[in-house]
Amino acid sequence: SFRSGPLPYNHKKTWLGSAVFFVTASLVISVTLHELSVFFISFLLTALESFDYREIPFLDDNMVIPLVAGFLLGFV
Repeated sequence: SFRSGPLPYNHKKTWLGSAVFFVTASLVISVTLHELSVFFISFLLTALESFDYREIPFLDDNMVIPLVAGFLLGFV
């Protein structure tokens, strides 16, 4: 098991978790896209995933990430 410090703006999320999300998103998106697009979209999705959505009652990261990913991938 790996230990990682929490993100400064969301103590429920960790640096390691965000890094793993970024790598996984990059690998999945890189199947069909160019390198710069993969980096940009993965970075945006990682940033969105790291926020705490509990304060906004109608939002959840499990809803936001796929919607934003689909929206961004529609432009590429």
